[in-house]
Amino acid sequence: MFDIIADSACDFTPEMAQKMGVEIVPFYVSLDGEHYRKEGKEIAVRDFYQFMVDNPSAYPKTSLASIEDFEEVFRRQAEAGRPTLCLCFTSKMSGCVGSARNARELVLEDYPDAKIEVLDSAAATVTEATMVENAVAIRDAGCTLDYDHAWQLLVSVRLAAQCTDARVNIVVQDLFAKYPSVAALAEAEPEDIEAIVKPCGLGRSKARDISACMRMLRDQYNCRVPNTFEELLALPGVGRKSANLIMGDVFGKPAIVTDTHCIRLCNKIGLVDGIKEPQKVEMALWKIVPPEEGSDLCHRFVMHGRAVCNARKPECEKCCLSGICRYAREEASNV
Repeated sequence: MFDIIADSACDFTPEMAQKMGVEIVPFYVSLDGEHYRKEGKEIAVRDFYQFMVDNPSAYPKTSLASIEDFEEVFRRQAEAGRPTLCLCFTSKMSGCVGSARNARELVLEDYPDAKIEVLDSAAATVTEATMVENAVAIRDAGCTLDYDHAWQLLVSVRLAAQCTDARVNIVVQDLFAKYPSVAALAEAEPEDIEAIVKPCGLGRSKARDISACMRMLRDQYNCRVPNTFEELLALPGVGRKSANLIMGDVFGKPAIVTDTHCIRLCNKIGLVDGIKEPQKVEMALWKIVPPEEGSDLCHRFVMHGRAVCNARKPECEKCCLSGICRYAREEASNV
């Protein structure tokens, strides 16, 4: 998990920032050219814009957040050991990102192990706000398969092969209603399971694997899902991706799920170079990703791949990772 910092150029209200769990470092604004107040704290964003509406001939002035403003926030984050992502107003219009980067260097002198990343959003106001919202979605991303029990996730992840999670979530409602336990599903004939899961595609093979897996859980594990990677891999229909998902989401153990989104984004961002085999990508990520971050990171890849980094047309202008992404840098250099 990481915390998100943004400057007030994103125009979040205090209520929006609190709801999204984003800390805002305010710009300074002056309505008379002499007295400056912190935007969003000493003067509401709405009041600032209302002043411009009511006084069309007036020209309010703004001043960027200072190094000291960012340093205060970063130092507090470093002391608490909280990884931090800071998104700043475009450097083409403001020196705010420079203030944040200088503040970061000052804090790192005292806390060399602090994890603080400062990114130039290359955006302003609404567009910057969109990037911050995308960062929040990535931070908060979780498993998109619905489940209440470990065995249900085991079933759903098998059904998700070559099928959308959304469709799986619909199909399993009928499956789990008819067979509400491992024992009940183990007793079902594969043909009866197939009749329900057919909309997920590959119905016969998936039903066969689910049946065999549930029977193995019943006969060897007293209807419980084993909590070691090796035992999970021994279950019918369970591969490394499925086993890692169970290890991370159910048991809270280190895990890296290399699905299509993970593989595609790792290559695009530059975490790996031209590696497409799932296990090789997994092994490469284990070398650079802290074990406790692996499971959440892979959920964030899925969310980011769907919401922003679309396979057909990546929306780099909205991407909170554009400052560190190899593909985005290459695209920018070709313009």
